[in-house]
Amino acid sequence: MKFWISGLALGILSLSFVASAAAQEESKAAQATRKKLAMKITMDLKETGIKAWTEEIARELDMPLKFFIDAASGVSNNTKLSAKVSKGTVESLLNKLADAGDFGWYVESNAAKNTVDGRIVFRKNTKGKERGYELGKEPKK
Repeated sequence: MKFWISGLALGILSLSFVASAAAQEESKAAQATRKKLAMKITMDLKETGIKAWTEEIARELDMPLKFFIDAASGVSNNTKLSAKVSKGTVESLLNKLADAGDFGWYVESNAAKNTVDGRIVFRKNTKGKERGYELGKEPKK
């Protein structure tokens, strides 16, 4: 009987470990960036380069965000975009910009490289539309 109870406790412990490991799949920096994406923002810029957009977003937020524009994929720093968000989330603004510029964006999760960990990457991808997660790494619903 003691063995059965110990085995049951071990099984419950291992199940809780697996569940917490799945929740911790993303790095802490990426999780922090996702919290910042939920912050409310009001912006209205017309025909402004994507690099200037990222600088404006950074100025509007109390907590900084890191951005990377993947020019090799076809997104130019000078791509002119117009968008308006009134008390919307940063995520909704990024989605509008991505739709207007025909590119995608995702939060990079790479704890081994803290210089890129948690940054938002803008890139063109011919295989699909990236909105918040790298293509193929979206959370399972």
